Amino acid sequence: MVYQSSVDSGSEGFSGNHPGKGMVQARYLQGFSYAIDSLGGNAQNIFEVHGLNPSAFDDPDIDVDCVPPLQMMEYCSLHLGDPLFGLKLADQQGPDAFGCLAVAAKAAPTFRAALRIFVDYQHIINSPEGVVELVECKDVGELRWRTGLDMSRQSHYHGLLLFRKTLDFIWKGTFQPLYASLRFRPESRVLDELQRKIDCRIVGGSAANAIAFPKEILDRPVSTSNRMLYTVLIDQFERLRRTTTTPTFSEQVEAYIRDALPTGHCNVRYCSEELGTSIRTLQKRLGDSNLKFSDLVEKQRIEIAKQALKSRGAALSDIAFNLGYADQTSFGRAFKRWTGITPKVFRARLLKLG
Repeated sequence: MVYQSSVDSGSEGFSGNHPGKGMVQARYLQGFSYAIDSLGGNAQNIFEVHGLNPSAFDDPDIDVDCVPPLQMMEYCSLHLGDPLFGLKLADQQGPDAFGCLAVAAKAAPTFRAALRIFVDYQHIINSPEGVVELVECKDVGELRWRTGLDMSRQSHYHGLLLFRKTLDFIWKGTFQPLYASLRFRPESRVLDELQRKIDCRIVGGSAANAIAFPKEILDRPVSTSNRMLYTVLIDQFERLRRTTTTPTFSEQVEAYIRDALPTGHCNVRYCSEELGTSIRTLQKRLGDSNLKFSDLVEKQRIEIAKQALKSRGAALSDIAFNLGYADQTSFGRAFKRWTGITPKVFRARLLKLG
């Protein structure tokens, strides 16, 4: 059984508009400057390189473009010599990075209700680019998450520790995962430290980022449950959700493509299954808008590649992998076909302009 929710739009929130498409609440990235300085870096210079204002991260109600912070995580990891920089960033944060979602989860009547808050409302409160799922198998439950801007290994480390700390927060510090999974395979040199920090076995190369737990705990009560507070917050979240705009069918397909490209299994069959339709119906609905699945795949590859090449820290081999290519050479040929120039030349021109 899978519960999933994702919406890309803007609407009035508790303190103004909630993050629009491609945006994230700054509170989700608080602690960036401290993490950089702790490694001997110059936070001010690094923020300037990526066109970001450090003061924006001091105001949790400000929304920022998702892409530059993701690129900055990779840059910091490479240039500050920390292969687990995303983990270090999450170390500076707590569940309050999720804002009122964490408060509502702490007040929920059961563990299942607490997790459903992230499934149903994370995209409204924190960022519309994120998707959270609660997956129930025979004996195991998994909290899964992914993002439509899946281009940063460090962001996966960051999200893993932040969700781990949040589950501990809900469970009053005694949550014990069965295992955790990541969509890529962590380097062997960091795996031991990563597993020690998350306090469980890490499975790399999985279908989704996830933290697993015994399914039977889903219906256990949360010891800090507060029915009145929970009801008030859920009512506010629902008001926000009613004002959102449902994404078009092609936007849903594009969101699937962005998420599936790094897995190497991005195809029309899996997409139709994800969206709960048949291949024929999917192709027909796209055709009604004069679109083809293959064209949308190429469109997303071009957009993601150009965004990723803006980062000095993103290796071409990693970009190729995240676009679903078997090697850097195949990516280079495709990119030249799209743009007339190689990825290296494209990046060099961007850096020269910058």
